[in-house]
Amino acid sequence: MHYFLKTFVLIFLSTFIFSPAFASDTDCVALDDELGAIVKDFEERMPEIENKETLSEADQKKFRRYEEIVNYVGGCGKEFPDFYDHAQRICMMYSMNKPDEFEKYGLPLCEEAMFSKDKFHSGLSFENVIRFYLKAGNPHRNFQKAIYYIDKFSEDHEDGGGVQLYKTFILRRGGFGVEKDEKAAFKIVKELAEKSGGTCQLSLYYRYGIGTEKDLKKADELLAKYHEAKPDAQCDFMDMGFFFGEKDISKELVQEIADDTQKSID
Repeated sequence: MHYFLKTFVLIFLSTFIFSPAFASDTDCVALDDELGAIVKDFEERMPEIENKETLSEADQKKFRRYEEIVNYVGGCGKEFPDFYDHAQRICMMYSMNKPDEFEKYGLPLCEEAMFSKDKFHSGLSFENVIRFYLKAGNPHRNFQKAIYYIDKFSEDHEDGGGVQLYKTFILRRGGFGVEKDEKAAFKIVKELAEKSGGTCQLSLYYRYGIGTEKDLKKADELLAKYHEAKPDAQCDFMDMGFFFGEKDISKELVQEIADDTQKSID
């Protein structure tokens, strides 16, 4: 998708709020076709449009019509997948390229996609939001807000419990509005293991003594159980460098434990 198109879809979806009075017998198939025609038209004219600083009045009306159709989704009893695709992509654009405008323009569309029934775009939007609030170098970095969206996404999705693992890295690292709390991180990992049967992460917590007493026997037992279920799989901490923007953050957190252990010995 072209950033120019995404930007103006965002602006007009975010700025103009419509409550169109469609007739009760409105043809939902026709609306879907009309929406597709609008998107196709912009895609075909993108090389020309990209060289302009602003959209023409006619094109602005098209985007307003786009929102009118999307806002009528409930009346049709369906959702337009193109809308969530646009929302997710625009969300990503603002989170990566325009951090100062993200919460005003990008976040509302992130939430539209994140809490929709569209699992694919929901998951992508969630990752965009989490990365925005976790990433190093972002002046709006805020671990508290990241946890808020992790909890909200987890509650909203029946299969969303696994995203709680993201929270464990935040709790282990601490900072940006969140106190370091390895015991809370251990509790989350233990509860997830009990619910899902996944024992890899829990074995690592016992092996390194993260939020609990170091227990190599327990760690080996859990690791063996993990390999019984997944013989060819490796067991390691999730790679969170993409989200935190800090290279090898998982290894750094483990090294931190080793350093603290050495200090206590010295």
